[in-house]
Parts: sequence; structure tokens; C-alpha cells
Amino acid sequence: MAHSVEELAVPAGDGLALHVEVDAGSPGEPTLVFVTGFNTTLAYWDNQRRALADVGRLVFYDHRGHGRSQDSTLKNATVAQTARDLASVIDAAAPTGPVIIVAHCMGGLALCALAQQQPHLFGSRITGVVLLDTIAARWLQAVTGLPVPTPVARPVVRLLLALTLRLSTATKRNDSAPVPAAEKPKGQGTPATRPRTLRTRVRTARRIVSSMPRDSLLALLADISVCDYTDGLPVLGTLPVLVLSGERDRFMSPRQKAATAAAIPGARFEGIPGAGHFSSVHQPEQVERHVRDFVRHVTTPDAPMAGSGAVR
Repeated sequence: MAHSVEELAVPAGDGLALHVEVDAGSPGEPTLVFVTGFNTTLAYWDNQRRALADVGRLVFYDHRGHGRSQDSTLKNATVAQTARDLASVIDAAAPTGPVIIVAHCMGGLALCALAQQQPHLFGSRITGVVLLDTIAARWLQAVTGLPVPTPVARPVVRLLLALTLRLSTATKRNDSAPVPAAEKPKGQGTPATRPRTLRTRVRTARRIVSSMPRDSLLALLADISVCDYTDGLPVLGTLPVLVLSGERDRFMSPRQKAATAAAIPGARFEGIPGAGHFSSVHQPEQVERHVRDFVRHVTTPDAPMAGSGAVR
């Protein structure tokens, strides 16, 4: 059964227009709000959008400065503002009824920020959370292992990022979108089919990756690198939480993501074999199975959840 699609221009708190798409579900079904990561568009969820159409009412949107949403001022290119944007999307696209959040990477970080800003939403409006490949604090420190003093780091990080970007754009440019290592074919199929598979994946990557204005990208990335929203994790623990982790993630180690899950009281942690940082793209069927199972558990609390992780 095909569901109707509604496009909305949702005003954020500062007046900026956020592009939102709503796939209508059936009466009584939950609303799932999908929150993308850094520099990706709502096309990131294309696989889940098709596979989970029968699960409920589905909401997708582009972050400010991403995809079809308007660009942000540099002042508001922050995770804190991204969290407030998420609240605006919920208010406009899901004004009533229970909401389950499915968030990847920076989307999960924004959700932790929202938990600090508006804890009353958790349990009243938001009734379940799925976090994919995310941690809640200081990504630069997590990735490099170097201590990052938050109060002074943001402008320094932004300067370093700007220099790195300038050096990278001075080298030979390649107009093909890069395919993550875990995406590349590893010998399956015949030589005739492998290039077609790679071309398909490159086209998919081009649709998923946003083209943020450079200054906004640097401002947001600098904030992501140093912000800390771990105080929001106990708030998430007041409701069912599932944490999914690509086991081949080279950006955030499964150990770091497991530590994030451990800081959420009662959260369930599941690894996704064969997936890198973009688990929804690398292993969509596994992710969809976990999300479907989680939604059933949230909407029917007596329903058991499959898997081996801790259960709240």
C-alpha cells in the first residue's frame, strides 16, 4: 500500500526554513522521526523509508544548511541549535501522539542536546530512541585520543579545519563522491557486474552527501568536535533506547559507542556485523530488522526483543 507524501517548510526558532517530508501512516501507528548525521541529506534513509513504510508514520528532514533546508548563520551552526530544530520538526510534523526517534551520528548528538534542553519531551512525546553510530561528547578527542579543552577549542579547531580544507582543495579534485571502504565491493559477483555495483553506490553516495557552504560546514564541524552532551544520556534512560554500532566503524570505535550505551540506564546495545560508520547504508536489512523489532517492543511492551544486548 503506497502512502502519501507531504512536504513541509518548517520554521526553526530563528526563522530559517527546514525541509521536511512526511510519509503518512495508518491511524494509530507511531510516528518515527529520522535524524541524519553531519553533512548528509534525508536521502541517507532511502532504504529504511522503503522497508519500514508499514511500521508507522515516517518523518524525514534536512538539517539547516543541508539538502533542501536553508543555510544557517554561523552563530547558529551548532549542535545546540540543531537540537532546537529537531524540537521544531516534532512540533510541526508530529504535534500529537508518541514519537520514536531514529538518529545517526550527529543526529544522535543533537538528540542528547535536546534531552538536556527539554527533558520534559522524553517520556511525554518521545517514547523510544534508536541511536546509530554515535557518541555524546567531544568527537575530536574520541577520534584522536588528544585532550580537548572545550572553552578554548572551538575557534582553534575551526581554524585547523579551515587550513585542512584549503590544503585539500588545492590538490587535485575528483568530482566523484567517495565511497566508504566498507561500501566497496570485495570481489563478489563477476567482473561485468562489479563496476555496475560500484557506479550504483557512487550515485547513491552523491544523493546522500550534502553540499554545505564551507563556512557553515566548518562552524558546525568545530562545534561537533568539542561539544559535550553526556548530561543528556540519563534523560534518554527514562525510556527504551537501542544503540546500534557498525562493527567495522573506523571513525568511532565500537568500544566508544558501547561506552555511550552503558551510560544510558537500561539501554540495549547491538553490533551490526559488516557495517562501517554508515550502518544504515552498509547493512540496511540488519538495521531495519532491529528498528522494526524495537518499534514493536515500544508499542507493545510485552513483546520480546531479539538480540544479545542488554535489555532495559
